[in-house]
Amino acid sequence: MLYALAPCRNAARKRGKPRKNCASFDLLLKTLLLSQVFRGTSVMNAFVIDAFEFSRSNGSREGVTPVAEMTRLAKDCADASGSIAWKVEGSLSKPHGYPQLRLSVDGTVQLVCQRCMTPFASPIKSSTVLMLGKDDADADEIEEIIDDETIDVIVGTRSMNLMDLVEDEALLALPHTPKHDVCLDTSLLDKAKSEKVSPFDALKGLKS
Repeated sequence: MLYALAPCRNAARKRGKPRKNCASFDLLLKTLLLSQVFRGTSVMNAFVIDAFEFSRSNGSREGVTPVAEMTRLAKDCADASGSIAWKVEGSLSKPHGYPQLRLSVDGTVQLVCQRCMTPFASPIKSSTVLMLGKDDADADEIEEIIDDETIDVIVGTRSMNLMDLVEDEALLALPHTPKHDVCLDTSLLDKAKSEKVSPFDALKGLKS
């Protein structure tokens, strides 16, 4: 199953490939929110912050967002019910002092079991650290210095939409092959398969 990540997280996950610069933020949205980004202001389902100031000041934001408002996540679910609780905390890394965001998500979504093809409630929970570079070169340098595969290094901006990152983390938390622990109808399916008549047996029946 493939999940559609926002450009900055998608590039960060593809190790060894060029990282897209998140600074190429949608110009219209940036214009509308320019006067508000330094304080972190919710606009519709966006939450835009100055990522560097947010990290330097140990900022913290949390909330609960319906799956229905996360269009990319909803497309990979059986329906748009459920919600995702999330928290984002800013800080400076030790010992290097790089700005970073600690992001966590926790919730339940409806997925389609790949074994019995029926929907079921699947809990998702994940936490990650995103370290911020000022540009591609800075991000590459940080990645080499920290040499830690558990930390994603992305290009931060002064107009970063936190909800894109939250949705990315929820997508990454989805199981690759969603399925029930025990499918209620598995025994019936197995019985039907075991009782299936082979073509050779069918021919024997015709001859007799």
